[in-house]
Amino acid sequence: MTGGLADVCDGDREGSVMDALEIEIRQKVIDALNLEDFDPETISRGTVLFQGGLGLDSIDAIELVIMIEKEFGIVLSVAERNQTVFRDFGSLCDFIRQNINRDKPVRQAV
Repeated sequence: MTGGLADVCDGDREGSVMDALEIEIRQKVIDALNLEDFDPETISRGTVLFQGGLGLDSIDAIELVIMIEKEFGIVLSVAERNQTVFRDFGSLCDFIRQNINRDKPVRQAV
């Protein structure tokens, strides 16, 4: 055991310690949804996105989908726009981690 960030991140994903990608996602969510009133430190993996928690609504959901496509190269299908992906911040981070750049166009050499 080296005691580094990788060890923390490989452990319990439901824990309160976030890795660099999760911190980046948190900041992008705050920026995309203009959540300047939220202290970023209060958003953890267990923070509910809708119905309490961050209190997001359907317009915020659209903004999140756009941000995920633009920033992380993931085009969400209708089936993926569900309560599982958007259940809480940790679920959103896990989805992005598993699919990052999945739909990013490949640039061809000219």
